[in-house]
Amino acid sequence: MLLHDFAGCDVESILAAVGLEFNDLYPPRDTVVPFRRASSPRLPAADALAALDHEAQVIAVIAADLHQHREIDEATWQRLALAARRIGEARAVVAPLRVKP
Repeated sequence: MLLHDFAGCDVESILAAVGLEFNDLYPPRDTVVPFRRASSPRLPAADALAALDHEAQVIAVIAADLHQHREIDEATWQRLALAARRIGEARAVVAPLRVKP
């Protein structure tokens, strides 16, 4: 959770204003998942890059259409969302997030 007050209040004041304390922002210590070393990628980098290249090209074509003020239909919006999701999934497969206590 990211807390920022553009008026300059400190985090403690923001939390107090909504009835919270720092401890409310974190799970209890006994429920924290222990740190695990990242295993080797489940997908070879070359395969991930090939997939990302295709999805990036899809996004570039749609972006070019938008730049030219062309109307985008629902199917194209759906394909754009799919490309973005696939890029995120590829990142997760190639470089899984590490969980630390």
